[in-house]
Amino acid sequence: MAAEAGAGVAHPVGKNATVAYVGVRLDSAEMADPTVVNALVEMHLTAVVDAATALANVDMVRELVADGVNVENGGLGDPINGTHHDRDSSPWKRAQQDARAGNSLGLLIGERVTFTIPGRRVNAWDLIECRDAHTSLVVPNHILDPRPTTGDEVPIHLSPRHIYLINGLGTTPRQLVAFLSQLKSSLKTAHLSATPLATLA
Repeated sequence: MAAEAGAGVAHPVGKNATVAYVGVRLDSAEMADPTVVNALVEMHLTAVVDAATALANVDMVRELVADGVNVENGGLGDPINGTHHDRDSSPWKRAQQDARAGNSLGLLIGERVTFTIPGRRVNAWDLIECRDAHTSLVVPNHILDPRPTTGDEVPIHLSPRHIYLINGLGTTPRQLVAFLSQLKSSLKTAHLSATPLATLA
């Protein structure tokens, strides 16, 4: 409830009504795809990467940063099973590991990582652990799924100053690129421009 009310979480800066904050959760195949990377660069989107994926793809994560892409912490992930969600049963331990994963990611890319976007529903422990890890918790207004559900293209409705997270996990690079192209058109229709999560406060 506190997170949904905005307590202890990142929020839009100023009164700019022409931007939408957009992050894209990536897997290894998407990070390796030049068309995905080009879209991130061109559209000024944040790459959200968990620590397990980053450690398995060090060079690719560093190349994202070198290309000018904002990279933020997607949580710990699971280095044993290769999944993108921490399976620890205790919520306080999971929150601690997800928050501290940002420090590991920062050392990996040579830049301070300031935002944490866990791949699950957040709780009070996340607020506590992110504060202790000197990182800000991001709670998206909307989580978008790039996987097509029908043969028809569904319009993407966007609102100014809202935070959007595109969940690229479980999609192909081709599906993600197609969705990002659709997002680009929707931004233009809504008279908005995308801005990285790093511009949140």
